[in-house]
Amino acid sequence: IIFIVADDVGYEVPTCNGGQSYSTPNLDAIANKGIRFTQAHSAPMCSPSRIMLLTGKYSNRNYTTWGYLNPSEKTIGNMLKDAGYNTCYTGKWQLDGGGTSITKLGWMNYSVWLPFLLPAESMEGSRYKSAKIYEGGGYLPGSASKNKYSDDIFTSYLLNFIDQSTQQDKPFFAYYAMMLCHPPAAPTPDDPEYATWNFGTTGNGDKTFYPSMVKYMDKKIGEIVAHIDSLGITNNTIIIFTGDNGCPRGIHSEFDDV
Repeated sequence: IIFIVADDVGYEVPTCNGGQSYSTPNLDAIANKGIRFTQAHSAPMCSPSRIMLLTGKYSNRNYTTWGYLNPSEKTIGNMLKDAGYNTCYTGKWQLDGGGTSITKLGWMNYSVWLPFLLPAESMEGSRYKSAKIYEGGGYLPGSASKNKYSDDIFTSYLLNFIDQSTQQDKPFFAYYAMMLCHPPAAPTPDDPEYATWNFGTTGNGDKTFYPSMVKYMDKKIGEIVAHIDSLGITNNTIIIFTGDNGCPRGIHSEFDDV
C-alpha cells in the first residue's frame, strides 16, 4: 500500500478532475485505471486534515493544536505494523515529537522534514533545495542534501524501502507526505532557474512556477508507479493519492467539471 498526500493541491488541479491549467499524465493514468473518489472531503487547512487521515478520527475527537499529534494516538501506521507490514513515513512530518513520536505512531522507517513543532517553520530553512532531513533520530549532515531537491530525496528513500520490503517478501505500507506543492512557489530541478534561485522558506515565491511544481509532483508519482511495475507487483499494490487541502491563496486555475 502506498498512500501519497500532496501538499496544497486542490481538486481542480489534476486534469482527470477537469483541470485545464496543469499537466498530470501520471495521476490521470492512475485515475483511469482505478477509482476516483469525487465526493471525498478534507479540512480546509493542513494539520487537521493530516491528523484525520492518519488516525481516522474527526478533529473534534483528537485535534488539539497546530502541528501536533499526541503520540498516544493510534494511526494507520500502527494498525498495519501490527498486521505484519513493514511501514515507512517519508516527506513532511509536522506532527512534533521527532523520532520518538514517529516510531510510537507506527513507522518503522522514516525520512522526514520538520520533525519537531517549532514556533516558526523558518527555523527549518528551505523545504525544497538543501532541506534539513531527519532520519534515525537525528538530522543528516548538510552535505547529504546540499543542492538536492527534497522530493527527490524522499522518493528515493521510498523506493529503497519498497525494494527492501520486496526482497524480504514482506508486505509494506508507505505513507508519502509530499513537499510539493506548498508555497513558496519556486523552480524545480527541471527548471533552468533552479541552480541560482534563492530558496527562502517564506519569501522569494513566484506563482508562475506553480504549474512546474505540479508537473514535478506528477513526475515523482510516475517514478513510483514505474518502479512498482518494474518489480512485477502492480497487481498486488494499492496506490492512493489525495491532497490535504486546496491550492494556496493567489493560485488561479482553469477548471471544467467532469
